[in-house]
Amino acid sequence: MSRPWKKWHFRLAVISLVTVWLFLALFQQIGDVWDETDLLLNNSTAPSTGQLLLYLWTHSIYFYRPLGACVIGLVTRLFDYDVAWRLLRLLNAAMLLGSLYSLLFVIRKWNGADRARDLLLTALFLYSGSALITTGWFPIIFDAGVLLLLSTALLAITHNRPVIGGLLCGLAFLFKENAAIAVPLLVGLWLMGKIDGKGLSKSLVIMIPIGGLYWLQRSNLIPPESPQSVHGFHFDELLPTAQGWFQSFWYQSVADLGLPDFGVIWLIASLAFFKHRKALFSALLLVIAPIFLYWGMFSGDHNEFLVTAAHFQGRFYLVPAAFLLFWLAVWGKRAALIVLLFPVLLGAGRTYFDHQKFQRAYSQIYGLKSSMEPVTVHYPEKPLNDWRRNIRIGDYPDAPCRLNARDGEVVKQGQ
Repeated sequence: MSRPWKKWHFRLAVISLVTVWLFLALFQQIGDVWDETDLLLNNSTAPSTGQLLLYLWTHSIYFYRPLGACVIGLVTRLFDYDVAWRLLRLLNAAMLLGSLYSLLFVIRKWNGADRARDLLLTALFLYSGSALITTGWFPIIFDAGVLLLLSTALLAITHNRPVIGGLLCGLAFLFKENAAIAVPLLVGLWLMGKIDGKGLSKSLVIMIPIGGLYWLQRSNLIPPESPQSVHGFHFDELLPTAQGWFQSFWYQSVADLGLPDFGVIWLIASLAFFKHRKALFSALLLVIAPIFLYWGMFSGDHNEFLVTAAHFQGRFYLVPAAFLLFWLAVWGKRAALIVLLFPVLLGAGRTYFDHQKFQRAYSQIYGLKSSMEPVTVHYPEKPLNDWRRNIRIGDYPDAPCRLNARDGEVVKQGQ
């Protein structure tokens, strides 16, 4: 046993970690990009706030996640454009801090006070690729909302309120469909004796109807076979999805980190630190379940381009990685948290600096207004009609400029 930390040392260390993390979040507020711009522009065109909220509950906007979409819609309508995207990113940060508080409270309730463990978990949670991309791109509010509600559900279960826990798990579906991870989460708690069979039944009886109604409405608006559905469920994509998921789990990034493909070793090593077979089995449920949620969204290949949708894939790890860290803190050995510092911080550093470059690429485009009107840029992979800035990005081979997806530089055509 190491010498216990003095209480004020621990508090100072946690405050320092959170302060630096918030500074990093503020420092990367360079410019709105990709779906941020689309969501803000689309919400601005609604005739009234009431009509916008009704539309978001009853229609698909390329996805159906009504609760998170309404939060974005309200902020868009209440604040100026340049304030709204910054405020929404900070809201994501607040949701992550709320989730962390709930998780730490439950860990201490179930596994006693251990300041070194709690400090390690705080660092791994906040300084991860998934957390940093969440504070730098507000559409991840959907994942942050799921994490906040599920973490609060754990808090309710700790206080013997399984009905409230089930209600919170059900409401999480209204943020995003990956709330389905609540099922292995609750089953795992039952296996570990933290909720009895009666409590588990109460939680599921409340959660399943809410989740079922969500999936029914989602299927009506976005049929599984439609182009809007991101869940293809093609059997030949299952193995590559699993491979990509396991390889990148603790890096929380699919970028090429310049390392051999042994990312899966970190995952295996972390699972080896569980003290009991039940803890290992329940942890495996949390790791494997997302493969079916993200079926077809991963491959074993590294992403060698900066400006691409793969840049934002860190969001997929936010919820499962947070709960696996929680599992390790309660039923694993502290050494696991020390070992994981290397892959988590390595992936986080790459994510953070890449996202700054990503935003600067679009800032270059926004800055072209001073030299051309309207601004037209050739980049077919992500079309954008920004009527507010009078900027068009898309399949324009005759445009004077193009966006180099590999490094994010805006160059003249022909270069």
